[in-house]
Amino acid sequence: MLTGHHWRRSVITVVIAVTASGCLGGSASVPTAASSQPHAPGIVEGRVLGSACGGLVQSSCFTTAYRGRLVFCRTMNQIGPCPSARVDATGHYRISLHPGRWAMIAAPGRGNIVFVKPRWVSVGMGQTRVLDIDGASQMR
Repeated sequence: MLTGHHWRRSVITVVIAVTASGCLGGSASVPTAASSQPHAPGIVEGRVLGSACGGLVQSSCFTTAYRGRLVFCRTMNQIGPCPSARVDATGHYRISLHPGRWAMIAAPGRGNIVFVKPRWVSVGMGQTRVLDIDGASQMR
């Protein structure tokens, strides 16, 4: 049987062991945001603009924003849903994607005169990539 002195020593030892292992609210047992999301998404953003020139004089050129969406798929010929970003009236877009290589494919909207070629885009974990696209005008 434990005497008063031995009993207190045993309780103190158990409390120290439990605290050191993180079982009483220590930070060692609480997952952090980084550890709960091992593949933090990256961001791809930029502008999609095209220009058309009528005639020989540069002053007759105008710039127009792409109308539609940019679709990001894992392959160039993927069938099925893929994440997409809407391009606004000023040509800006922004999308959050998982890290890796993505096929960016244009999904034009009504009245669009800007042509965007499909291309590969690499997205880094937790990084922002600026991708401005100079689309060719179909009016050239």
